Amino acid sequence: MKRWVGYWLMFCFGLPIIVATGYVLLHQRLLDTPDYYPYWLAESYFYPALPAIALLTWKVHWGKRNPFAYFMFTLSLIAGVLYLGTGDIRENLGNPVQEQIHPLGVVDREVVTREGRFEVPYFPLDRSRLLKEIQSGGTVDVTRVEGKGLILSFSDGIYRSYSLLDRVLDLALRVLSVAIFVVFFYVVMTVWWRDLEVTDGQIRVFHWRRVKTIPLSQVIQLQLDSWGEEIQVETEEVIHTFPYDSKTAGDLAAAAKEAGLTPIRNGRRWLRTTQFREIRMEESRLVMDDGEEVRVPYDCVAALLWDPVIQITMLDETDFVITDERYTDRAWFDELSHKVKEAWIRDGQSYTVDVDPRNQRVALTLDEWME
Repeated sequence: MKRWVGYWLMFCFGLPIIVATGYVLLHQRLLDTPDYYPYWLAESYFYPALPAIALLTWKVHWGKRNPFAYFMFTLSLIAGVLYLGTGDIRENLGNPVQEQIHPLGVVDREVVTREGRFEVPYFPLDRSRLLKEIQSGGTVDVTRVEGKGLILSFSDGIYRSYSLLDRVLDLALRVLSVAIFVVFFYVVMTVWWRDLEVTDGQIRVFHWRRVKTIPLSQVIQLQLDSWGEEIQVETEEVIHTFPYDSKTAGDLAAAAKEAGLTPIRNGRRWLRTTQFREIRMEESRLVMDDGEEVRVPYDCVAALLWDPVIQITMLDETDFVITDERYTDRAWFDELSHKVKEAWIRDGQSYTVDVDPRNQRVALTLDEWME
């Protein structure tokens, strides 16, 4: 079901890109002719389609967990777009006819004539040239929509004024609309065709037609966040993020337990602990001894995080992670953070402390480094 809905989404999100690209060409070639009229009418579908596609993009994570409901949701939005667009088209639909009008004045995009008031919806009208014709009391040949107050074009080219700046701005706006639809397509397809499964002690990551295999021995951390609706698989090289799924989370938890990862936060997070010989806090630095000493000066720390794993980020963006259970309790972290804050204060550095009691998270960050 998920695969077929994915193909349906490729059509739904790909069609607007094709149509919007076609409009880039049509708008430049036909704007000052009556031939643009049907395309102008069809633009009525664009305005409700854009928020509908944005809404579908926003709900794609939910849709991936509920593909049939998401499919029905797309159908309902398409029906709404068609209903709103068709209603607008009916209000402006009619037969184009050529006739002469007697213009009396121009107000914004409207031309006041003896025959009534007419709107000029898209034709690039030269207002100054039309005002001269009004002063002379002459007539003008136009193409208008029968029974509707719309003028599609002026037969004489002297009433056309489409400057290079206006042409460039219109072109840029239409190219931007194509880019927006491309972004929506990319986001939805990336989420939909990206998945993971756990088999034989390995995590297989599917991305479009590519498959990447991650041995559980390389995983250093798993986060199964049902609140944030997110699953994270972290290795030394990269962090993979996926929308939360209870079955996938259960499979990952079982595999993590078998692979020897340590659960914290009631199984919502799994860590591969690293056993140090010793970690000691000296007067001006932290020393981590794992057969080879690593020295971390307090005044070179840019950020310090406890959640309850301790993560240290240096000014050169080097990261150190402490997962050894002997050194991850809150009291030990408070002592370490006190020494780091003392070093920052001595150097005249300002910092920010962020405490999140619900997620058991404390973060200290240099303000200068955040900027």
